[in-house]
Amino acid sequence: MTEVCLCIDRNTEQCGYVALHSLLMHASEEVSVLVCYDKDDGKIKTDWDKRLRGFNFSFRLKYQPIDNKIFRICRSCYGSYAPYLLLSSPHYANTDKMLYIDADTVFTDDICKLYHIDMADSVIGLFTKVQCNERGEIEKKLLYNYNKNLHSYYYGSCLALINTKKYKELKKLELCQDIARRYPFELMLWDQTVLNCAFRDEEICDLSHLGLQWVQEASRNGNRGQFKSGMIHFCGAPKPWDLLGEFYHPYYTEWHNAATSAGILLPMIRNYLSISSWKRAFRVKNQYKIWFN
Repeated sequence: MTEVCLCIDRNTEQCGYVALHSLLMHASEEVSVLVCYDKDDGKIKTDWDKRLRGFNFSFRLKYQPIDNKIFRICRSCYGSYAPYLLLSSPHYANTDKMLYIDADTVFTDDICKLYHIDMADSVIGLFTKVQCNERGEIEKKLLYNYNKNLHSYYYGSCLALINTKKYKELKKLELCQDIARRYPFELMLWDQTVLNCAFRDEEICDLSHLGLQWVQEASRNGNRGQFKSGMIHFCGAPKPWDLLGEFYHPYYTEWHNAATSAGILLPMIRNYLSISSWKRAFRVKNQYKIWFN
């Protein structure tokens, strides 16, 4: 069995459902799904379990409210604190190994292959992005405070393979909470900054050799590229499902195909009728400059 986790809020309810549908559509074994949400925000409106049962997937699904108050003193992600839910999620896992996935993704291959890789004695498996010396000055100073150096790798957090037993034994959540209390405004990339501070280099299994398949970035601008079978990550904002995405996002087709396959009819029309979509558009309004400058 494969255990996966998604951390969502109202802004990611639709894209999270599409991500999970695409994952289950390609899974080669039963999947245990942990859907985490901030208990102060309330449970999502759509019953994912009921909706997904109509596709005859082999899965179990559990909704998990999480007290996220400690991280609400930190910088928000365009008004959302959902990214920080990842840091608490291993404490609610059903197994000793859990694969966290971002909600802004689409899967085109069997995630179970990634889940079952051998991490040896590592606590967490992450994908390399750059080295710590390439980060901004604020984040770089914080990383160095937590025993990183110029040549330490800096990891992305859109996928994280976590040994939940070791995570709890080593009290990693408590460390993450301490980092949040000490440096609430220095967490430049939210949960990602915390993860890079909370894990020593030797505790991390570098999954970068798999990145060409599992961390394929679908940028919000530029020329369209070709993807291998695996996972597509819609990085940055606006996303293809944000307002005007159908006109300007180069990878809207990939998102639209996945959404319609998941049974979402006329996904963009739904967005224009959604108050939360308009609120999000206002929050990320400065990011729209990438399409109009």
